[in-house]
Amino acid sequence: MLGFVKGILCDLDGILYVGDEPIKKVAGELLKYTKMGDIKIRYLTNTTRVSQQQLLEKLLSMGIPAELNEIISPPSVAVDYLKQQGIQNIHLCVRDDIKSYFKDFRNTKHGTQAIVIGDIGHKWSYGLMNTLFRILKHNRSVELIALHKNRFLTRGDGLGLDIGPFVAALEYAANQEALVVGKPSAAVFEHAVQHIGLPKESLIMIGDDLDSDIIGAQNVGIKSVLVKTGKYDMAYSDRSPIKPDFIFDDISKVLTAF
Repeated sequence: MLGFVKGILCDLDGILYVGDEPIKKVAGELLKYTKMGDIKIRYLTNTTRVSQQQLLEKLLSMGIPAELNEIISPPSVAVDYLKQQGIQNIHLCVRDDIKSYFKDFRNTKHGTQAIVIGDIGHKWSYGLMNTLFRILKHNRSVELIALHKNRFLTRGDGLGLDIGPFVAALEYAANQEALVVGKPSAAVFEHAVQHIGLPKESLIMIGDDLDSDIIGAQNVGIKSVLVKTGKYDMAYSDRSPIKPDFIFDDISKVLTAF
């Protein structure tokens, strides 16, 4: 069924694990199979809670073979964009573990050229939102950059709000559209295609999120695979106009379909 595949773009949370628990104990062995064959893999994640190094350590601790350069996350895409635009002064709204990505920029509220928003968990507050709103309203040239715009995420205790609702609130209040650099933005998928070095026709994107993984891949011409783990919701999937190219129960079923 998937004999055309030479490369995999694979989401992490909800595909290989939820929280700190692997979804399938056999996932590591199956991914080793891809490393021994001719199939390349890139982990394409919207996670902005931890650094790429921390993600690597997590994968390795679960027995999933990975290398640092196989992990692609929104902060690296955002840094490339900021440098291309000649932006030097930014206001960061990200976790401390992510700030190292932006070490070449000045983090300041004064003379800000761009606000960069990532996942900060329970630190969201009215005061913080109002500060960001005022920066945007006082200087219309300030860019609003969202590392992603996911509506919700999976946690160990169930579903939780992701950064999307907060980004949407700022867009509404400031009447300004955010530049989204994570999935489903074409920018991160094109970045991944260049990184893996294979034609789009030979790739698949494996994800659990129709609105992020599936439509993002399809919009740039990459075949999509929805797995019934993580965020997967059958009722929502049935109602959605977004239809994946393939559907499997979990990643182990995907990898054995090559």
